[in-house]
Amino acid sequence: MKYTFIGIGAQKCASTWLHQALRSHPQIGIDESKEPDFFSYTYGRGFEWYESANEGFAECKAIGEVSPSYFHHPEAPARAFRYDPNLRIIVSLRDPIERAYSNHLHLVRLGLIKGKDHTFEHGISNCPMYLHQSHYAVHVERWLSIFPRTSFLFVLQEDVAADPAGEMARLFNFLDVDPSAGRIPEKGRSNLSTVPKHAGLHRGLRSLGALAKNAGLKPLVESVKSAGFVRRLLERNAVDLRKIVPPLRQDTIETLQTEFKDDVAYVRRLLERDDLRWKHFQ
Repeated sequence: MKYTFIGIGAQKCASTWLHQALRSHPQIGIDESKEPDFFSYTYGRGFEWYESANEGFAECKAIGEVSPSYFHHPEAPARAFRYDPNLRIIVSLRDPIERAYSNHLHLVRLGLIKGKDHTFEHGISNCPMYLHQSHYAVHVERWLSIFPRTSFLFVLQEDVAADPAGEMARLFNFLDVDPSAGRIPEKGRSNLSTVPKHAGLHRGLRSLGALAKNAGLKPLVESVKSAGFVRRLLERNAVDLRKIVPPLRQDTIETLQTEFKDDVAYVRRLLERDDLRWKHFQ
């Protein structure tokens, strides 16, 4: 079965919420791997491999996947167009400064920021991609140079937070499925920026889950994960990264406001709205 839509990011812009919302709709088939990264990093495996995840979706009105790497990958738009010029494309964005800071939290969470300096300012010197991925104009324009504007739905993370039901209806209308179906993802559960207090406990639980899934017990694993006592155990073992990583310095915010000024103006023109709910650009 061919894909009919893709979610392309940007990274740290509600892609998990988007995937969960799409997955909840009975008329939508969504790749369970969440990020196959076909048009970016696994393109060499071919279309048959790409579509192999779609078995069982024959009755679905819309079939898709979400891979945030497509947003900034230079080859992704042309590859996607070659696959199907009629693809519908969902773009998720957020305040570019908040996106960059969230990107930093993610790298700290993964243990990719070494040493004791967890400041965002240190992170920028380590990973210039923080800024590159928040330069929305260059990436969106690359996609718009290949696909027509009517192929795109733009979703802002701030709009999702303010009106999740309205954004879900808009999303489902875009995909021509019943806008009243589906389930709003549980608030606050998508991609929390936390690290474990006790790394050994966290690794042990993940290892047990992986072993059970490999043994064909995935439904049991999902049931156990949703159990109240397991959820409470995981929550008690979690530390909010924002308590570890200092907030942005004011001079950094001012520098980034200048850095992203043109990108914000571009998005305002593209979406034909002045208020993007982006707190650093009011």
